Order: sequence, then structure tokens, then C-alpha cells
Amino acid sequence: MMLGDPTIYSCPHCGKKMEGLNVISGNSFGAKYYSDGYASMPMMPKTPAISKCPGCQNFFWLKDTKSKSSYESLIDKIYNDYNEEDPENNLDWFQEDTTDETIEETLKKNKEKGDNQSLSPKQEKSDSREELPWIQFLNPEELEQAIEQNAYENDKEKEMYLRRELWHSINHQKRDGKEMFAIEKHRLFWEKNLLRIIELLDLEEMNDLCTLAEIQRNLGQFDQCLETLKQIEGEDYHIFMETLTEECKKRNRWVVELKEEHL
Repeated sequence: MMLGDPTIYSCPHCGKKMEGLNVISGNSFGAKYYSDGYASMPMMPKTPAISKCPGCQNFFWLKDTKSKSSYESLIDKIYNDYNEEDPENNLDWFQEDTTDETIEETLKKNKEKGDNQSLSPKQEKSDSREELPWIQFLNPEELEQAIEQNAYENDKEKEMYLRRELWHSINHQKRDGKEMFAIEKHRLFWEKNLLRIIELLDLEEMNDLCTLAEIQRNLGQFDQCLETLKQIEGEDYHIFMETLTEECKKRNRWVVELKEEHL
């Protein structure tokens, strides 16, 4: 896995800046795949599509934010701080291509050329990147809140994303070896969420048929699950189909890991 400079996001509601992971490359080493479609990939970490601002507490979609790399943010900060210190400064010295050199190297080169600019104490401190809060995935309570507040803006694709995330996040309890539901209310909401996902599915798509089969199993509809599995075609789904067939025979409702041993 290779990480680049973190990406800096600005909340579209209040402008607060946050930091997000920037994965340049990764691989599937150590990955685990589950019957609900969730994949745990330690060498290919994900960034959420939606988060909650730690400042104004509003939900926002990352694609709706202004973002740039932390290096670009540092350049902006030094440029702005320098200009604020002396508005008459001529900043032509900073317009050279610094792609392959550090800011310190650029300043040194300009001094050698006879340019006597130097950073003020304020600017000297700015080469330490500001500590920013990290973009966070929403927890189950926040996902429920986002759905209730129509954070998906009546967009079915966004609604499906939120509801799948809610499904997966509650299933993490089982993945972590814990009880699925702390109280009955959580179970009822989980089942209500699954029923809504079914309404959003396109049953012409094989992946959506897999989702339907797993939800039917989660709801204890084992016979319906087995009937749905008969509609799924393609060698890529062999492990999934074998796994769910076996779990239906066991009358197991809960999420399971998909393993080669089911071949």
C-alpha cells in the first residue's frame, strides 16, 4: 500500500477543514469478504462518501466539498501569510516550478540568485502542517440520523449507499464476535432498513440478486433465499451461493465470511 499526502476537505456548510486518507495504490493482501457484500481490506483502506462535520455537526458528501492535497494547502498558507505580512511584496520568486523541490530548497535557490526574501517567524512556523481532524465514517446512530434527515436528498443511489453502510455497520457487531442488538429497538430498525433496501434493488442485476438472497436469509426467510439463489448465474458467485446454501441448511441468519473452503 502506498499513501500520498492527505487530502484536505472543507465542509460545504461552515468551511471547517478536515483531513482524509489519500491511497495512491493498494492490494487485496489479507482481505476478507463477507456474505453481506462487505470487504475488509487492510491494504486498501476506504474513504467514506459521506461524513459529519466536527464543527457545525452537519452531514456532507465528500464529492460536494472543495478539496486539495495537504501540499497545495501548505503552498496556499505560505503564499497568503507572506502577502499579509507585506501587501507590497512581489511574489514572482514563488512562481517557479517547485514540483520536485521543497519550499526550503526554493528559498535557498532564490537567495543564491540574489533574492533576499526570507520568511518571517510567522511563516517559518507554517512549514509544520496544521493538525486537522480526520474524516470519519458515520456510526450506526449517525447513519440512522442521516437517513431520517434525508441527507441523501431523495437520490436513490445515495439512499442505497447510506442503507448499505447501516446494514454493514450493524453487522460489524457479529463480525467482531459481539451480540447483534443491544436492545429490541435496534433489531426492529435493522429489519426495517433491510426491507427498504429490497425496494431499492434492481433484480435484473446479479449483484442485487445476491443482496436480496442475503437479506432474505438475514430475515429468516430461508426458503425464499434458496429460491433466489437459483436465479444467480456466473462462476464468480459460486463461493457466495455455496456459502448461503450451507447457512440456510443450518438456519443461520447472521453474516458469515466467504471462504475458499466452500468451493
